[in-house]
Amino acid sequence: MGHPSRDALAGREPTSDEPMRHGTEGNLENQFSCGLVHYQQRSRLGLQGGAHARERELENRMQIMGGIENGGDVLQRIEFLDPSLECRDVLGGLGLIHFLRFFLRLSPKGAQFTVASDMPGSRRPSPFDPEFPGLSIDPIRNISYASPWLNGPKMTQLAKLKANITEDVRQSLKRAAEAGEILPVEEGPEVSWEYPSESAFGDLATPIAFALARSLRRKPRDIAELLQRCLDLDPRVVDRVEVGGTGYLNLFLTKGFWQQVVPEILRAGGQYGRSRVGAEKRVQVEFVSANPTGPLHVGHGRGAAVGDALANLLAAAGFAVEREFYINDAGTQIEMLARSVLARYLEGAGVEVVFPAEGYHGEYVKDLAATLREEWGEKFVHLPERESLPVIGELATRLMLEELKGDLEQFGIRFDSWFSEKALLSRWRPPDRSLPVQTLRDLFGEHVYEAEGAVWLATSNFGDDKDRVLIRANGEPTYFFSDCFYHRDKFARGFDHLIDVWGADHHGYIPRVGAALRALGYPAESLHVLLVQMVTVLRGGIPVPMSKRGGEFVTLAEVVQEVGRDAARFIFLTRRSDSPLDFDLEVAKAQSLENPVYYVQYGHARISSVLREAEKAGLPGPYLDAPVELLDLDEEFALLRQLALFPEVVESSALAYEPHRIPAYLQNLAGELHSYYNKYRIIGEDRPLSQARLALVSAIRMVLANGLGLLGVAAPERM
Repeated sequence: MGHPSRDALAGREPTSDEPMRHGTEGNLENQFSCGLVHYQQRSRLGLQGGAHARERELENRMQIMGGIENGGDVLQRIEFLDPSLECRDVLGGLGLIHFLRFFLRLSPKGAQFTVASDMPGSRRPSPFDPEFPGLSIDPIRNISYASPWLNGPKMTQLAKLKANITEDVRQSLKRAAEAGEILPVEEGPEVSWEYPSESAFGDLATPIAFALARSLRRKPRDIAELLQRCLDLDPRVVDRVEVGGTGYLNLFLTKGFWQQVVPEILRAGGQYGRSRVGAEKRVQVEFVSANPTGPLHVGHGRGAAVGDALANLLAAAGFAVEREFYINDAGTQIEMLARSVLARYLEGAGVEVVFPAEGYHGEYVKDLAATLREEWGEKFVHLPERESLPVIGELATRLMLEELKGDLEQFGIRFDSWFSEKALLSRWRPPDRSLPVQTLRDLFGEHVYEAEGAVWLATSNFGDDKDRVLIRANGEPTYFFSDCFYHRDKFARGFDHLIDVWGADHHGYIPRVGAALRALGYPAESLHVLLVQMVTVLRGGIPVPMSKRGGEFVTLAEVVQEVGRDAARFIFLTRRSDSPLDFDLEVAKAQSLENPVYYVQYGHARISSVLREAEKAGLPGPYLDAPVELLDLDEEFALLRQLALFPEVVESSALAYEPHRIPAYLQNLAGELHSYYNKYRIIGEDRPLSQARLALVSAIRMVLANGLGLLGVAAPERM
């Protein structure tokens, strides 16, 4: 016997055109199956008078049931008691909370739901695909989601507060305009928020009054005072609103608001600091991309740290990120490497040779020559160069690439793809030169022309200072040609945005590559180039001599071997990437507060030690129910404010492509932690207070670990 339909259980018959009066305006297609009875309805949802109280009641009900996060369209878990009804529903674009409000209204107590979200424009598989991995049903009839997307980062309380107050500001302006107190305001004016450096100016401040002064023809202070009168804010969250100076609107938040940051962090755990602002847009970060003609130097290491940290930040902000290394295995540099190795090879065979004037020096070239002799014997002593150089170049490139990959792995860098320039060029390089020229004309149209025997691209039409050669008069492609085809290939692979991390000496290439992409029809903002300045390696303030192995530079492997991966990565990220960096080996090795990475890691280890002592004292974690209202010291509120800002720091760092903001934040947080720790006892005779402070330091420990993880740096338990 099948289950009765949902509407029969609700005591009425369904009608296909009946408006549903529980939810927000929009379209919703509901499909559910109850046993053998199948019912489908398409309806227009409308919120009509008197429904607000019912909605608030249902919202509270769901919060008690623990499954709903409003503001992020996230369903964590929903549990009902009666197994007699089992239903399946699809949400198409509206918030899950409104969706469930409607179904809780129609359904008998105890209905069991499987709810999936398939947002428009998403790249995720259909939730009804039998292969869909996100859904799990446990044997006691509780439905939950294992999908990282659905169980992912949640909107923080601070973000929700700012969003709510922003909307209140807009509604207050609208009501004031309707009442004739001010001129009409544009729909949804931008409301920016600042964090005053002095407590006298509140916890949050907005200069919205200054932005509206001209259009409203009013003094900023008058507008701010109007908003001060009109805003109706929750006194449990906002203590008071003041007008500062000539028109700032300053908000003072309650102690309770800041205290709730601790359980928020402890519940979020490793997800704290992550967001969905990227909406899973596909972003490719290409970095390092060093020529496989020698060992990686410290400049490459800095670029590796910057690129990897930026990729981590973008992923934390909700972008779908892929890391790529572009292998420059074609062109004159490979031929010069082959000539350098051949010269050392011949020297080893007792042949007098003139070493190439622009050849590669350093011990590694001799090592390559020795390997060549081991594998090939004396084969190349009398072989013509036209036959020997291609073989030697291929061998040397392969060996250097293996070493390069090994050094990067030791540095904690892994790529999703390794893209060969040689393979790229092989796609277009037929014997007939007219074919690649025609391909260029097909791609760039009238912007390609021939002059002086070469093929040019009119990049000056797109903001470059002059036109650029694509194919030289001798038929050889330029580096610019490869760059054009390489970036076109990236977009062809489906990336929405490209980020290239280049050495600062390549800054002149930015306008020409950008011009080429615009000529291909891609928007200028689709490519962002991050420049990385070189690193000066010091020892006690004195420059370190060049490496024998590198010949002309200090290698990354030598630095990592001496100071360790964590110190190298953290220090590489302590300044803006486009600023020169002094890297002092002695500072990086020091186990003192002068060493920035030690300073932060010691904070994590120190808290870990405290938590071990707390467990011995009978005060084990996770402290989710600790009486955080006992946190009442100025130093504690300073720490709470710092913790609350972490998600915004991560998001802003990602969107600005500035990973150096994370080390700066972590150093500030660690500094406040060490000062607090040295001044106050965490575990004392007052057990409730001890629990509150243990909860606080546990939250700090979580944020330190999350921040270090974004940098690819370990968070040690002991030091």
